[in-house]
Amino acid sequence: PRGWTSATFLLGMSLYALPALGWFVLMKSHSLAAIAVIYSGSNIIILAALGYFVFRETISGRELVGIGLALAAILLIGDK
Repeated sequence: PRGWTSATFLLGMSLYALPALGWFVLMKSHSLAAIAVIYSGSNIIILAALGYFVFRETISGRELVGIGLALAAILLIGDK
């Protein structure tokens, strides 16, 4: 609890800044639409994995289909 200089705060700020840096890097080679699909799909996949592995949540069949479709969208939009 040192406020602005605590390790937890600095880690959180770093993790918060990573997507913004990713957007800047991706804007050089991808369209805005492609980046939005990659970002949204990645969030779905990462959060589902976090829920499953860390919080021991169950994933329904419907959710698995959604995760699969998010992955398919990333693969399709990324293929030029």
